Amino acid sequence: KDSHFLNAHGLTAAGQYSTARDMIRLAYAAYQNPEIRRLVGVRDTTFTYHGAKTIPVKNSNDLLHTYPSCTGMKTGFTEAAGRCLVASASRGEKTVLAVLLGSTMDDIWRDAETLLEASLQH
Repeated sequence: KDSHFLNAHGLTAAGQYSTARDMIRLAYAAYQNPEIRRLVGVRDTTFTYHGAKTIPVKNSNDLLHTYPSCTGMKTGFTEAAGRCLVASASRGEKTVLAVLLGSTMDDIWRDAETLLEASLQH
């Protein structure tokens, strides 16, 4: 409703912007797809190069590694937007989503966990 996208990758472009409300609506739509839910919740995997060389790959969403209720979603960063995160968490039958925009490395994980935890408890 209030976003204006000029490219598909979300990297900075003059005149491109979005809102937390629009991001949560997109996240909700994506979360309805079981395959997307599975993929965004992968904590660690191994990437195999052509020729059989392998490397371990860790999901950049630190909450997947530190907050047991986290089920995944998407990290992001640009100089213009700062640290951004769309995160999901589940406990029992309840699932919640959170969006943080314009954060910092010092704050984003703590703030996201606080927001998700408060939402799960209400």
